[in-house]
Amino acid sequence: MNNDQKRRLVLLIICVVIAVLVAGLYIFSGTAGLDTAEAKNYITENHTADTSAENAVTAVYLNYRYWDTLFESLILLVSVLAVISLSWSSSKHE
Repeated sequence: MNNDQKRRLVLLIICVVIAVLVAGLYIFSGTAGLDTAEAKNYITENHTADTSAENAVTAVYLNYRYWDTLFESLILLVSVLAVISLSWSSSKHE
């Protein structure tokens, strides 16, 4: 097995493990006793008082879920940089 085949095998194994984990989370996650209707009502009634944002969507993304949105953006940035880096390094070897 050469290096390229080993790399593809490792990538395949990683993808399968991630797919199994995502499927497991989907199957075993539930609402965990959360009342989504109550949360929706709270946000629509209190978003202006809690966050000073006039729009409820803005309040959710920029105030209630600030850290979640920030880290999702960072993960997206790192992913794009990794793809760019890998595409440049593979073109140099050819």
